[in-house]
Parts: sequence; C-alpha cells; structure tokens
Amino acid sequence: MTILIANLVFLTILTFFCMIKITANKKNLKGSSKHLHMIIMALSMMSSLAFGLTFGLIFGHDLVISTMVACTVGMSIGFLVGKDFETFCILCGTVEGIMGGMMGAMTGMMIHHHSSSNILLLFFDILFVIVFISILITLQKTPHTTEHTA
Repeated sequence: MTILIANLVFLTILTFFCMIKITANKKNLKGSSKHLHMIIMALSMMSSLAFGLTFGLIFGHDLVISTMVACTVGMSIGFLVGKDFETFCILCGTVEGIMGGMMGAMTGMMIHHHSSSNILLLFFDILFVIVFISILITLQKTPHTTEHTA
C-alpha cells in the first residue's frame, strides 16, 4: 500500500508540473492547434491511465469505486488543461481523461492479486515519464507566436 500511495504522489507532482508548463506556454499553443490537441490528449490520457491503474490496485475488486475515482480524476485533469483554450480542448481533454481512467481502473482491478502488479505499475510510470518528457520537448519546439502592433 505504501508503494501505491507513493505512486499517487509521484503522479500528482508530474501531472501538476506538466499542467503548469502547458499553462505557461498558453500563448504559443493557441497558435498551433495540432500541438495543442496532441499535448492535451497525451497528458489527459496518460495521466488518467496511470492514476486509474493505481486506483484499480488500491481498490482491488471494487471496479465501481476505482472506475468512478479514476474517471473523475482523468476528467478533472482534461478539463483543467483544456479550460485555458477553446471548448474543443475542454471536450477532448475531458473525454480522453475519462477513457484513460476507465482503462486504467480495469487493468488495475484485473491484476491486483497478480504477483507482478508492481512491475506493471513501474512500467506505466516509465511510460508516463516518457510521455511527460515528450510533452516538454513538444512545448519547447512549439512555434512561438509574435504579436505585431501596428
């Protein structure tokens, strides 16, 4: 159980840091809908998948509670990331968060008694870190918009 709580703290820190970086680059992202959608989708889906897996392992065979909690967390992340942009981003982030939370909770529930569940938890964390780094690289390479005053 300690590993799962530590994992929740780790995921929360990474997710909030990424959300802060996205908000800090809001001006540049508004000029590139392709980058914007990919970043919101990647963060919403991967974070909710990782949170869902962790909640699925915490709640064990209670698929209802783990799915509800994971979907709520995923939906909240998607909404909070998308709210600074257009309504399309809110919709996409919210739906992708729900989808990731549902898949993660199901996976966690299916493997929670398996002896290698911690290995899968570590694997998902590694995937999340890879996606996190990819988001940071994409944010850095997003075309910068310049405002011209006439």
